[in-house]
Amino acid sequence: MIYDFPALAGKPAYMRYALGSWEATGVYSYSTGVPLTVALSQNLAGLTSGGFGDRPDLVGNPKGPNTPSGGWLNVNAFQMPTQLGKVGTEGVGILHGPPTNNTDIGIFKNFKLTEKISMQFRFETFNTLNHTQFFSTSISGTTASGTKYQVGGLSILQNPHLAYQPDPNLNDPTKPYNPATDHFTGCSIDPNRPTFNPFPNCNTNSTFGLPQKARDPRELQLALKLSF
Repeated sequence: MIYDFPALAGKPAYMRYALGSWEATGVYSYSTGVPLTVALSQNLAGLTSGGFGDRPDLVGNPKGPNTPSGGWLNVNAFQMPTQLGKVGTEGVGILHGPPTNNTDIGIFKNFKLTEKISMQFRFETFNTLNHTQFFSTSISGTTASGTKYQVGGLSILQNPHLAYQPDPNLNDPTKPYNPATDHFTGCSIDPNRPTFNPFPNCNTNSTFGLPQKARDPRELQLALKLSF
């Protein structure tokens, strides 16, 4: 938005110079944050090389408290896929990160020096209301250590107390993957909830769901512009 104040032509010189030929500009923008998709650091489904393409199961409302300390994701809404080789149920872009809420304002004063030369005094503010605007939310569920699987034997759903071994090498012919028996057991076992794989206990990323950066605070700028 640009607004030109009257030049006050025909008024006394002191009024024209003090009150005339002003301009005011304003820009307001609001946008939702970027879509967030939680990714796992392990290749549980065997679909990608090195992981970071796998997703957890979504078992609750993923929305966090939306505060800098509480984050933009609810860690309890995610669960590790129970079965090794199974793609998680979380979709892509399940919610948005911190929004952008920004106002820029500028005030300009024009001076006519000669027929061909003019000068403009510029006072500009960026992020005028000084809103803290976060971005770069941490979305990686780091599960590289402590992640356990049951390989062989009865289903983990039938007996959660069998012996476990670390993530098998899916390319190792001595450890063939059997989708009927090979299940992820979680990083801690709750005998009362044998089918529940607690994502918070498996996720070693302490910054999960928290914004990692913030955009610039309020900025003020003074300038003189000479046109000829």
